[in-house]
Amino acid sequence: MKMKILVLFTLLMFLSSCIPAPTSVSSSKYSSDPPRWVAYERALSQVFLDSVHGWCEWEIWGQKENEVYVWALCQANNSVGTAISAPALIRLEKDGTIAEVEMPEEGFGNLSELFPEDVLAKIERHEFPADTAWDRIQKRKNDSSLLPLIVEQGIPLP
Repeated sequence: MKMKILVLFTLLMFLSSCIPAPTSVSSSKYSSDPPRWVAYERALSQVFLDSVHGWCEWEIWGQKENEVYVWALCQANNSVGTAISAPALIRLEKDGTIAEVEMPEEGFGNLSELFPEDVLAKIERHEFPADTAWDRIQKRKNDSSLLPLIVEQGIPLP
């Protein structure tokens, strides 16, 4: 519980701050209001990598009210290049801002608590195209004009 509170506090502090865009995309490309995908990438990167400085590719696998179910692959923007690929639950506030992101426990012991049956089936079938996501992240690292695939494909973010 302490870890969830710490993650939520950290995420809220981050989202309310004026940190420039940490991804490969320059913050100067945006007005004072960055695109919605930037908030998703920052939040996923924060929870997956413990840093907002990273690249993420994700797919939305479902939504129920204020809960958005995704699978994401994130790679840190550091010399090691740590990467994590996993499902996540994104909880939204009533206004659509991200309240928190929750990953399953180590070993995925609480999957059935976090995800509905249809999403669990996708997780079990390993439906996320990790190779495509990995390739896209590598391209985005070298070309800051590239957007995440979900954005390029025109998929609306809740």
